[in-house]
Amino acid sequence: MELKKEDILDIFRAMGEVMVVDEKDMNVVSVVTSCGVGVIGYVGDIMYKWLLGRGISADKARIAVGQMIRGTGTLIKEQGTEVVIGDVCTKGGATIKGIEFLKDSIFGMLLELALVKMKKGLDELGT
Repeated sequence: MELKKEDILDIFRAMGEVMVVDEKDMNVVSVVTSCGVGVIGYVGDIMYKWLLGRGISADKARIAVGQMIRGTGTLIKEQGTEVVIGDVCTKGGATIKGIEFLKDSIFGMLLELALVKMKKGLDELGT
């Protein structure tokens, strides 16, 4: 039995949403969809350890970080990054203070450099 493209997509759809990507764009997209999991996990680990350092139990810290990441992912998928950032960054609020600090720092540049390194790594693997 020969599987057709739709049959294969249906198999993957059983596990979640499917996004078809041109082969030429695969490594670029994989930096976010695959390597990005590690990046978000790393940021989550920093937040997790921050909570632990302030007396929050490991179970509560894990749930707090996991739910924040899960909820953020859902909101970004439904509304886009700019809307989500705008919704949580009220003028004069706590979140905007942290975001402005990150925007004024080299955080964005370092993250972009990390993405470039991950892309280079994928290219070197020949994927």
